[in-house]
Amino acid sequence: MEAEYQAGESDPMKTDLEEEAEERVEQGEQIEDDEEEQEAGEDFEDIDKPHGTALLGLTPVDKVPITGCHNGTSCPQGESCIVSYNGTWSQCFSCSKATFGQECQKLDDVLRYAAVRTCKQTCLDTGGRTAGCFNKNWCFKPYRCIVDREAHWGQCISCHSKKFWENYCYKAPEGLRKIASRTCHRRCR
Repeated sequence: MEAEYQAGESDPMKTDLEEEAEERVEQGEQIEDDEEEQEAGEDFEDIDKPHGTALLGLTPVDKVPITGCHNGTSCPQGESCIVSYNGTWSQCFSCSKATFGQECQKLDDVLRYAAVRTCKQTCLDTGGRTAGCFNKNWCFKPYRCIVDREAHWGQCISCHSKKFWENYCYKAPEGLRKIASRTCHRRCR
């Protein structure tokens, strides 16, 4: 995957904590979080019990992802390996049209971008918990990435979407709504 920033520049999606962790990995340090490991260990002891998945924060339809597929781990049939653009993380992910729309929303920005680019599908309805897009590379036609930089909000929107213009438009942040109206030459109904 091609990065959208130039060499030597800081990645615009990377947080300070991610940059610090990356530097520690490059220096050969083991990154550990004792509290998280301890909690995870306690959760895995009960994994076979009915409440085990609830302790992990998983609903019955969620699954634990298979990770490290860019380092030789095989993905199950029907899943593709999505790799973060900096190459430090990968996991198996289904590009099926039946599941992509629900599963892509659960990914963080970095992996959601990897899924979008690998599966060549637009991840919709991500607003509310995180930005849906940051630039045109996040959306495939007929969708466009509409970004309100002031509100730090972006969303893939189709200028011809009845669902957006008749139902969601009024709920969208005001700045995004104005930019979408100007870009698409439409108004909320």
